[in-house]
Amino acid sequence: MKNKEFEKLICKNTVEPSTSLKDEIIKSSKDVEVEPVYIQTKRTPVLKRFALVACSLVILVAGTLSGVGLYGENFMQVQVEVNPSISMTVNRFGVVNGVEYDNDSAKTCFEDLDLKGESVKTAVKLLTNRLNEQGYLTQDGQMFINCSSDKKDVSEELNQLHQIAKGEVVNLGYSTQVLKGIHKADLEQMAGQAYELGVYLTKYILIEMICANTDYTKTQLKDYTLTGLLAIISQENLTDKLEEISTNWDLNLYIKSII
Repeated sequence: MKNKEFEKLICKNTVEPSTSLKDEIIKSSKDVEVEPVYIQTKRTPVLKRFALVACSLVILVAGTLSGVGLYGENFMQVQVEVNPSISMTVNRFGVVNGVEYDNDSAKTCFEDLDLKGESVKTAVKLLTNRLNEQGYLTQDGQMFINCSSDKKDVSEELNQLHQIAKGEVVNLGYSTQVLKGIHKADLEQMAGQAYELGVYLTKYILIEMICANTDYTKTQLKDYTLTGLLAIISQENLTDKLEEISTNWDLNLYIKSII
């Protein structure tokens, strides 16, 4: 049923009040006094409102300054090396804050490459492609990448960057071996530990790797020959760990010549 039809039906079946009844209702309504109702709203004092706004601004500014501080903080260092060696300082958001050329060939190769402000993942891709352009990537060559930080364990970040570098090398059509390992800045400390144990650095690096993945102790292993240590690595199925401790080319090449 439509609205108009419904209205007609209602009007048809509604009894119209008499004139006298209508007059009586109107007269009665005029005699009723209706008191106005006032609704009072609670208003916050001006000083209190100003204080709330000021506190909000302080919190906002503090949060912003904290973020800016973290953005500018050097969180970790990333090194990429073939022959040119370059080190990047990276903040906790994964953005490159600064670049240092570790040798003259790195300055020649990368000086016009603006990496500051780039994500470290993008920076690794750019560096790999520049190494290719300058002829530093070869089929039987090696590329070294590493991360270090005194803030936290960055092994996960290292694994990610290592995979990115390997992917770029493959995309460029090379079989260059991409190694990850200990940053050279950490070698002095390791050299001191090797001296205390009474072994040379190359041997100490292998001993530390074995101890980190087995129940062997450094004291047990210090009298082993390098060949003996490599035998333990093979027995314990730790061969895949060798890339992770290949800090220098000589060590890596020597290991590969034996196993």
